[in-house]
Amino acid sequence: MKKNRKIHQGGFGAVYEATNANGEIVALKEFSPNFTIATLAEKIKLTKRFVREVRTQSQMPRELFIPIIEHDLKIDPPWYAMPLASKTLIDEISESKNNSTIPVEALADILNALEYMHERSYVHRDLKPGNVLFHDGRWKLSDFGLVLPPKGETTKLTSYDSNWGSQNYCAPEQAIAFKKVGPEADIYAFGCILHDIFGSGSRIPFQQYDAIGPVGRIIRKCTEVEPSKRFNSITNLRNNLLTLLSKTGVTTNLTANADEWLRRLKEEASWNQESIDDFVYFINKDFDLNSENPFLKEIDEDALESAKNISDEIFSALAECICNWAHGTFIFAYCDVLAMKLVKIFDLGELDTKSYAVLALAALGSSHNRWFVMERLLRITGHSLEDDIAERIAMEISIEERSHDFQACAERISRTINHYHPQIAETINSYNNS
Repeated sequence: MKKNRKIHQGGFGAVYEATNANGEIVALKEFSPNFTIATLAEKIKLTKRFVREVRTQSQMPRELFIPIIEHDLKIDPPWYAMPLASKTLIDEISESKNNSTIPVEALADILNALEYMHERSYVHRDLKPGNVLFHDGRWKLSDFGLVLPPKGETTKLTSYDSNWGSQNYCAPEQAIAFKKVGPEADIYAFGCILHDIFGSGSRIPFQQYDAIGPVGRIIRKCTEVEPSKRFNSITNLRNNLLTLLSKTGVTTNLTANADEWLRRLKEEASWNQESIDDFVYFINKDFDLNSENPFLKEIDEDALESAKNISDEIFSALAECICNWAHGTFIFAYCDVLAMKLVKIFDLGELDTKSYAVLALAALGSSHNRWFVMERLLRITGHSLEDDIAERIAMEISIEERSHDFQACAERISRTINHYHPQIAETINSYNNS
């Protein structure tokens, strides 16, 4: 491995542009603390943490995280190589400010990566624009030197003050009890990134931040000083942020009628058969299914739960409308929000509604080539799917001739048809062989 030039010097490692044995240009990270290590024992601790960083990052899916190409962890100093990213989120934020645009896809990709980690009880603890890299058409997380492992597996590798993360993105609790921080710390750091994009001026560390406009509410919620007051999950944060960013000034205003129906749904106000019939009529009568429909954008997972609690008739009408709507065209980041609505419909619906939701999810993933959507499809249609549901989905795939959507979704996230439930896989294969 030949070093060409130094790109960055971090707290515990230096990153170089390098050329490997195959002549490929890569990013080489070498264990190289930018401070004097006091004792051999401390060096051993820090080296172990560097090795852990490599092993952790190697386990993460390359669609969400920068992959490890090669490494040598036994040499002194240890090193690993990654693809050389074309830019960082620092560059993207600067470009966005100059062009008066919003890096929505970058924000969505960050949330997807954080969700993957949090679902497995990992916490990144050093989320910042410099650790978000653009590679292979996606924004991905890197630098797992401070990642917090699942509970019960924490090792004592934090001896230096600089171990607790980057001050401008560090949650207040990290400076007090670094090893005990939860996913809320990553949500705080994400709020700081939002402030980089939408806010102005410098930040005093460990505070709650704000910005002008509707997104200010989301920044305030992310950066609450008390962790329990922040968004309680990435799913909740994603739904609020990406729904807001997907709106345009022309289409964000609900009609008085739509606004009233939305209020009644969310409050589960008193309904009778007449009001149920009126709502179904409202949904079915010349309802505009363009991608900017403000009413359907406001229907979140809680509203779907409310609809189900009020009446199966209301839920079915609303679910069918959203499933039809999902066959349209959307900005890529909003696809992630819509996918979670379809998953909720699948969870709550009867057999026919479940099948409609799955077909809509496959169409959305295939048409927009969105990793998050396609992964959710494979997750709910795997071998653990109940046989009767799989049979109905397989029938709908055949009737609607949508096998290409399912095949495309599997192939694009490096899965095979056999990852689907056997009945679904059999239907797809029968089309391939016909």
